[in-house]
Amino acid sequence: MPGPLAVVEWFSAPAKRLNHVNGMFPVARSFGSDGKQQYGIIELADVRRGCQLIPKFGRSNVAHNLTPHSVLDGYDEFYLNNRADKDSYQSIYWEVSDDEDEDD
Repeated sequence: MPGPLAVVEWFSAPAKRLNHVNGMFPVARSFGSDGKQQYGIIELADVRRGCQLIPKFGRSNVAHNLTPHSVLDGYDEFYLNNRADKDSYQSIYWEVSDDEDEDD
């Protein structure tokens, strides 16, 4: 029998290369063939850590109706903040970089 469960929203795997301007990895929401966002239910024990997503604002104006609680709902592309703390830098940066080495 599973333990506690968590609902997660799926995103693309981080890009193999850092963004050359901000040094963060771009990710995007995952959508099914029906155009709906992809979600899953996993065991809470499988959650390694939370992460901080920064919206990919681009050059367009930011909608004024967005709040700190709704800003993630206004965008589909983000940067995975690998500088939120030392642990996220080490786990996000090195794991993606190690995956890149396997492709060489």
